[in-house]
Amino acid sequence: MQDLMKSIQRIDEAIQIYYTKSSDKYSHIDQSEIEKANKILTEKQTWYDQTANRFNALKKHEDPTILC
Repeated sequence: MQDLMKSIQRIDEAIQIYYTKSSDKYSHIDQSEIEKANKILTEKQTWYDQTANRFNALKKHEDPTILC
């Protein structure tokens, strides 16, 4: 789960760089593609947050909701 969170953060940083235009690194990407990636990123972030909250709410003797 930690690797997924790191990936989400890296993608979010790239999207923010695109929107702030602080670098030409992503300027070749069409805005519709960035918006599509941002929508998917938001969905994955929501799923991650919900899953992490369920995992953190478990008692020590309960089985986790997902296994890695």
